[in-house]
Amino acid sequence: MCGTALWSVHEIFRGLNLKQSPETILFGVVEKRDHKIAPLRGVIVDVQYELEFYNPGSRQSILIDVAVEGVFKEDLKAIISETKNRLAMSN
Repeated sequence: MCGTALWSVHEIFRGLNLKQSPETILFGVVEKRDHKIAPLRGVIVDVQYELEFYNPGSRQSILIDVAVEGVFKEDLKAIISETKNRLAMSN
């Protein structure tokens, strides 16, 4: 995502009616999405996301671009796996 979140930890806490302050907030933007119909497989998607992991305590973010191509119903699993890989590489 472009820019920086403008909310304080307290505003996020109050606005979302949370019992405790979040350690990380995930924002995501779909940058590109294409669909193809694959006989016997279903819908194949080619999606590119920009994910921002925002720490409200430190007001710092980590941005990760994730691209996934595969069967639509497995899209989320692939995103989670790729995100874990990217986070592990950045540490």
